[in-house]
Amino acid sequence: MNERRHGTTNRNLEKVQENEIAKVAKYVQQNQRFSAMPKRIDNVVSRLMTRKGYAREQANDELIDVWKTIVGDSMVRDSRPGNFRRGTLQVSVRNSIVLQELTFRKRELMRELSRLLPQMKIQQIRFNVGNLD
Repeated sequence: MNERRHGTTNRNLEKVQENEIAKVAKYVQQNQRFSAMPKRIDNVVSRLMTRKGYAREQANDELIDVWKTIVGDSMVRDSRPGNFRRGTLQVSVRNSIVLQELTFRKRELMRELSRLLPQMKIQQIRFNVGNLD
């Protein structure tokens, strides 16, 4: 009888040890700073660009270039596209006259922005008088 208990206790102890070893191995794997396998450079560069916001800056530069094309030389000095959140593009304008002119052209601007920047999925443009400097 004592041998049975001893055998059961040993097996239980082995199971506990195996579980603890598995937990430690999982912890080490999750918290390992460097992986054993090399990473593809395109994945590393992509993650770096995402972290640093380079892609957002590049998209913003593209938006500014398209804005210049759409509004023309006369309005480009008096307006500047700003934040883009939840499908709404905020555009700062120098004064209420420019605001009114661009408001009249809003449908045309939306159509051109959608055509030239379909990936942005701009649903709305909001104009506000603000500082352009």
